Amino acid sequence: MVLKRGKIIAKGQHEDLLRTSEEYQKIFVKKFDVKMEELLEEV
Repeated sequence: MVLKRGKIIAKGQHEDLLRTSEEYQKIFVKKFDVKMEELLEEV
């Protein structure tokens, strides 16, 4: 589940969120210090 300003903006399993949620991608990239290109290649 991804929250933004207290509202649910996306929900699903990790792989689904990586594919469908730009906000989740941004959080994941920042938290785990990976490049967006690398992340999208895995999905």
